[in-house]
Amino acid sequence: MESRNCPNCGAPNDPHLNKCPYCGTSYFDFTSIDIADGKPMFLKIKVGDRIITQLVYPDPDISIECNVESRDAIAHDGTFLTRVYTNVSCTTDIKFHSIPDERNHIYTIEEGERKWVQVGQGNV
Repeated sequence: MESRNCPNCGAPNDPHLNKCPYCGTSYFDFTSIDIADGKPMFLKIKVGDRIITQLVYPDPDISIECNVESRDAIAHDGTFLTRVYTNVSCTTDIKFHSIPDERNHIYTIEEGERKWVQVGQGNV
């Protein structure tokens, strides 16, 4: 198995953690998901004290939008000196489409001992 490192500090990843044990950088490794194959998978997301579970298939149309803000440094005589990049960011959109699981559940939300289930596509 190939060893992976933290994208921030380069320390070896601990596969049992979702952040670097050395610098604290959060990371999520999606390399185990083949977006192009379109096979259904269970997606589990923690939001506060709730856990949402859905059977989904990935949408292969991933989009990445990058934004760059910059300022030009100009000399007193109007000569261009340099460009300073003040904000560079990218947004990656990955979509998953929910499908009914073997019990016809669209999603399940768990909070401690409580559990909510959305059943059937007609009830969504």
